[in-house]
Amino acid sequence: MFSDDLIAVDSETFEEVDRWDISEPFETGLGAMSLPFGESPYQEQEGVYTGLFRMTDPVQNRRLMGFATVDMAAQAVEFHPIGPSEGVSFTLSPDGTKGYGLRSEIGHYEMWKFDLEGRRVSDRITFAGRPRMALMPSADGTKLYIYNAGNTIDVYDEETFELLRTVALDADMTSVVVVPDP
Repeated sequence: MFSDDLIAVDSETFEEVDRWDISEPFETGLGAMSLPFGESPYQEQEGVYTGLFRMTDPVQNRRLMGFATVDMAAQAVEFHPIGPSEGVSFTLSPDGTKGYGLRSEIGHYEMWKFDLEGRRVSDRITFAGRPRMALMPSADGTKLYIYNAGNTIDVYDEETFELLRTVALDADMTSVVVVPDP
């Protein structure tokens, strides 16, 4: 549960078993960081989350974004800033070495690739997106699916961002379930 603290409760008794104050900066000189835990089926291990996080630089008073790995059990955060904050979504690759994101402004759509090991944006392209969309990598990591708010799934090549095909469905849908390979 989130508020100014991360609160862990026992799943049977619902009694508080641990608390982590996340309203304070994680390191001296940094601003507070929001922890927007997403829904990726490809997280590395239980209790550890890797994602794109945003914080305010208290000296320059500007928003930054970067990669962070949050270890819930150890109550530790490893943050690596990559630049000014932009309205980009984030989902993790199946192997955990890359991430992907979408930037969506009316009439302007971008697809991003993040190199988590190199701690940088490795690629970004402008493409013909749609006003409401979400992105999910395939279970083998070779394709990217763009979906949401409609009856189509656009399939892109992960390496080149080339549109491979569009899958048309009989009805509207709002989510895609990718089942990871065991």
